[in-house]
Formats: sequence, structure tokens, C-alpha cells
Amino acid sequence: MNKRILATLLGISLAFNLAVAGSLIWLRITRPPHPPMEHFRSRNNALPAHIDPGWHNPEIINARNQFTRCKLELMQVLQQEPLDEARALAIIDSSLQNQNRLERQLGERLLNIRKQMTAEEADQYFGAHVRNMQNMQRNIRHHRRTNEKDITD
Repeated sequence: MNKRILATLLGISLAFNLAVAGSLIWLRITRPPHPPMEHFRSRNNALPAHIDPGWHNPEIINARNQFTRCKLELMQVLQQEPLDEARALAIIDSSLQNQNRLERQLGERLLNIRKQMTAEEADQYFGAHVRNMQNMQRNIRHHRRTNEKDITD
């Protein structure tokens, strides 16, 4: 290849690279930052070794799957034209029942876990969850206040 073609290709490559780098910088400057989220499963809130969490309980898995299927079915009904409002409301009622059953099973599992803990273990494990939940709420409120308009708490 002669020098002229190489110089043209080099110029095109340089222009393309500058365009990509410029667009990445522009996106970084103009997009709002994500709220800082702490990893939910940190070292501070790991279960003690002698406790089986039991999250693989078939009843809990079945309840979670039924709740997820209800949400998916609702989205599919809402997507259709014309809207079948009666069907959507029936799915919402079913979803609430499934969610209630799932929450009860998860709550009972947490209660069983707590019964296996000492007071110190419970304070450490559940205290870490409380702090994580409070931090998450604080981070979400801060992110909304700084990046959205007309937000009231």
C-alpha cells in the first residue's frame, strides 16, 4: 500500500477512536450517577456456621415461582389490546395472595433461624440487615433528591 492510503486509513481510525472516547466522556458527564449500593450479603451479616438457612425449601421456592408467574401474567394481560380489566384485577388479587403466602413462609423461616441463634448472634446478624436496609433507603432518597425533579419524601 502506498503512503497516501495508509495515512487516510490512519486518519479514519484516529477519528473513529476520538469519536468513541468523546462519546464515553460525554455520557459520563451528562448521566446522573447510580446511587451507591452496598452489597447486601456482606461479611457482617453472614449466618453463623451452625445454622442452616433453609432457603432451598421447596415450599418457599414454589411460592416464589407462583408469585413470579402472577406478575408475568399481569404484564402480559396489560400488554394486550383491548385491556381486560376484570382479568387484570383477578390476577392482582391472586398475586397479592401469592405474595402474602411467600412473605409468611419467609418470615417463619427467619423466625426459625432466630430461634437457633444466641442473643449476640441475633444482634449481629439482624442488626447488620437493619443497617443495610436503612442505608439502602437513605441512598435511594438521596439519589432521588439529587437527580429527579419535584420529589417529596
